[in-house]
Amino acid sequence: MKIGLLLRNSWGEIDWILPVLHRLAGLEPRARFVTLFPADGFWEQRALYPVLAAQLESVAGPPLRPESLLGERVDWAPAPIPGDVLLPRQRKQPPAVAQLEQQLRELREQAARVRQQDPALYREQYAAIAELERRARTSIEGLLEDRATGESDALEERLVAAFLDAHPPEGFDCVLRDHGTDFRFHRRLLERLDGIPVVRFPHGTMVQSHEALRAHPGFVGLQGSRMPDPADLFLVAREDDAAIHRHLTRTSCPVEAIGYPRYDEAWIEQTLSAAPAPPAGAQDRVLLITRGDSYLADDVRRQLLASAVELPRQRPSVHLIVKPHPRENLEALVEALAALPADRWSLWHGSVLEAARAASFVLSFWSSGMLDGLALGRPTAELYRFPRVEQGMPDGSPITHQWVVLPDGSVTSTFRALGLAEPAAATDDVLRLFDLARSAPDDAVWEGQRRAFARLHAPGADHASRAARAILGTARSGMR
Repeated sequence: MKIGLLLRNSWGEIDWILPVLHRLAGLEPRARFVTLFPADGFWEQRALYPVLAAQLESVAGPPLRPESLLGERVDWAPAPIPGDVLLPRQRKQPPAVAQLEQQLRELREQAARVRQQDPALYREQYAAIAELERRARTSIEGLLEDRATGESDALEERLVAAFLDAHPPEGFDCVLRDHGTDFRFHRRLLERLDGIPVVRFPHGTMVQSHEALRAHPGFVGLQGSRMPDPADLFLVAREDDAAIHRHLTRTSCPVEAIGYPRYDEAWIEQTLSAAPAPPAGAQDRVLLITRGDSYLADDVRRQLLASAVELPRQRPSVHLIVKPHPRENLEALVEALAALPADRWSLWHGSVLEAARAASFVLSFWSSGMLDGLALGRPTAELYRFPRVEQGMPDGSPITHQWVVLPDGSVTSTFRALGLAEPAAATDDVLRLFDLARSAPDDAVWEGQRRAFARLHAPGADHASRAARAILGTARSGMR
């Protein structure tokens, strides 16, 4: 049996599917896996995730990537080109773009001189200056996107052809993909793999709220904007997740709730036995899980970081192990942490589970990463100030499906609603909860969290086997 694993852009995908691959190999000894990283930069991130990379290669062998198939390095396009475009890493900028960028620099320099020499004139001309800058940026983005589209079309066709030359379509029994809308490259490849069953799995660990999402005014618009691409089977964690997918996909394809394979006790033991603990320089190690920029207004982000930094400032025994979000602005994060002595904090880019093992307390912004701490029984607090429902997210999108809308229009997280996290809104909350965790790690508060996590993932559960059997059933059925 030959199974293709078509990755997209996140090691969270790998983290979720790895225990299932290992279980598949045990249930079907003839199983052979073909893993494709569509961008070389994605594969090169393995230096941050050495345990995950080793576990992937141990079950699936060396993965394929553009450099191994084409002999050249390929990456997802940088902004302002849309992020679902593949481009060669070494490419020259169009002359017209260089000329426009020079004009834009000159415009900005001239505006800066006017602002310094004649502030009143600058205020008077501000709208005109801003419009000229907007037009220049739009022209640059248009030229880049037009050229990138042409380059990418040819490159993606070559990459698809090279992959299928090495692994003809008729050899596959099943293809594994994460949830969500496919990028252009994946669509091209899946079109050529037509007739092969596709099983989709979560992009990462999530705890969702279907009823809250349906109650939100933006839900009707969300249905069309985030419909996942078709599949023969969707794997999700909880029945709430299954309800969301049935509603959003508007399809009759099977959706199966199989739990959280990466929290199976056997998998946690296997993962941690291969992982060194991250370094920390104090007795009380606190894991701080932060959040990507698009989820946080800048002022909220600064307030949350200030509250987190106060913990080691006011509790000298504390060392912060800081796990940033993969799409977070590290400069702003490090700027906030720089208020502390260098030996009081460290950045950790690897597995959250590995960092949680080294910590006695988990302090998390709104993030499913906190579940890794709960899986190890760590006292956990959620540091976040939620907006009201009508405010939505900082980027203007509706509230996320991991939030819960309360009757008064306020918002909380599914983690708090399910009893998984103690709420913290400010420094006093952080200090109080840390002190409680340090003095009474078995307090009723923390025991309540552990019971809540046990309801989410029952002790002794073998969710990896459930997922593996669902995949094997789909592969063997030949639904298409």
